[in-house]
Amino acid sequence: MVDVTEIEDRDSLEAWLNARPEATRQQDAVTIAHRAAMRVLPLYLAWQSTRSPQDDLTALPVLRVSLISGVATLASTPEIRNADAFAAAADAFAARADAFAAAADAFAARAAAFAAAAAAARAAAAAAAARADAAADAAAFAARADADIVWQEIQHDAGRLQAGDSPMQAPLWHDPENNPLAQAWDDTVKSWTAADTDWSFWIRWYDSALNPTRHGAQNGPMLTEIATQDDAFWEGSDAEVNERIAAIVQRHAIPASENAETIQRDPDSGQFQAIAVNDLPSRVMADALERIHDVVEQMRDAGKTSNAYTALSFELDLIQRNLIKYDGNPLRLYETFIKVVRRIDAKESEGLCPPGDLLIGDLRNDLDSSAIDIMGNSDAVARTIRMRVGTRFNRLSIDERQRLHELSKAAASESDEELAQEVIDDDIATDDEALPAEERDESRYRLGSRLLRMDRIKRQEVVRAAEDTAKIGKGVGAAWDFIGWVASWFV
Repeated sequence: MVDVTEIEDRDSLEAWLNARPEATRQQDAVTIAHRAAMRVLPLYLAWQSTRSPQDDLTALPVLRVSLISGVATLASTPEIRNADAFAAAADAFAARADAFAAAADAFAARAAAFAAAAAAARAAAAAAAARADAAADAAAFAARADADIVWQEIQHDAGRLQAGDSPMQAPLWHDPENNPLAQAWDDTVKSWTAADTDWSFWIRWYDSALNPTRHGAQNGPMLTEIATQDDAFWEGSDAEVNERIAAIVQRHAIPASENAETIQRDPDSGQFQAIAVNDLPSRVMADALERIHDVVEQMRDAGKTSNAYTALSFELDLIQRNLIKYDGNPLRLYETFIKVVRRIDAKESEGLCPPGDLLIGDLRNDLDSSAIDIMGNSDAVARTIRMRVGTRFNRLSIDERQRLHELSKAAASESDEELAQEVIDDDIATDDEALPAEERDESRYRLGSRLLRMDRIKRQEVVRAAEDTAKIGKGVGAAWDFIGWVASWFV
């Protein structure tokens, strides 16, 4: 039997896979093949992004087969495993990629790029056939791109499988901070971000594969739906195919970005407005408001004869203002209470508040109790908070920050006064390094949720107004083209 440390070429990998338990052998083969191909994928993408399409070997066919093999690792997926069309497409693509790789041997960069493409195709073939030899072929093609690093990483994957762990939950590179192909991926992202075509799905997809712990796992049903689309779906220009993908992503992003409110047009003004979902029992709401109001008033009274609470003046003002502003909005009250608790803790740690003060302790306890009561009695708030906790946001690039700013301005221009101000405030907060990370993420989640729902309304209006449904997406506005990137935050 081949030991994990002895996996160093195609034959030793095939022998190791064939010795795996029959119950897991097929899935192990697909996992090894997919991850080997994914590691070297940026070599092809970076090379291709700087060149004109050649013999239809553009980015999307390679991305498609990589997605197919990735979905096949999620489970024994009937749509993938039994799809003869996928197997045929993968084989045909692999034959082209093999030919290009062989013909390009004189040019190192090109040979590595096409070897990476061939590895992706072979991984998809392995997903369809689920055989050790097909997986070994994929790994061998990946190794043509960079032999040493590929076999070392395959050993790590095999070790995880042997220990009963899933490599798919681990970063592609066992040391994520020393990814030898990071520059190739960075170059690809820069190229795609600057392009007119929306590549946001693919950037989020590969980032998630690179490091699922940092970027969060993607929505499995969404990936399966995209991967199992028929050939007609994948025909056309990059922009056309990516637009079809974006429609699927946005459909999945809506339920994944619930925010305990409804976005709708005001029937009189036509402006967007946010209507809070208030499923909180009236007694719970009244108790929470009364509890907080009383302790704030006590601190105000005490502050008339002492400056002990001067450091909390902003927080007390915020509470009093929001108790009025968000009466009937459980989620925003919950956010206010949690925000003030964070700020009190921060100021105490900085020595700005008197240590062990009873009134400050009462305020913190009442805020905590009220937040817990809201969470425990409002299903809408609880669902929203659970979704927020599961959402991981990447840092926005300078270009993304500007495009989000333009989209937020466009959304605010169509919103009523209150919603418009909140959209602008959240847009500013998403990039405010002075704010705690939790507050930045709350703002980004809320802003993204609202923008997605506004975009859906606008597109529905365009469809209703159009004589030809082919006009879908036209007339929504150039700033709204960024909505695909927003959707990718959530799925």
